[in-house]
Amino acid sequence: MNFTAIDVETAQGPRWSICQVGLVRVENLEIVKEVSILIQPPNNEYPASADMLSVQ
Repeated sequence: MNFTAIDVETAQGPRWSICQVGLVRVENLEIVKEVSILIQPPNNEYPASADMLSVQ
C-alpha cells in the first residue's frame, strides 16, 4: 500500500491561518520520506499560548 499523509497546522482558529504543513510518504507500509514546511501565517499573528507550546 502506497500513500502520502498530509497534516496542516494553523496558528489560530481560522483555517486560513496555516503555519505548518507536514507530509509523510509511505510505500509498501514503510515510511520513505518525511517533510515539514513552516509557513508564515497571514499578518504573522499567533495566539499568546503559542509561546508556551514552543517550550520543551
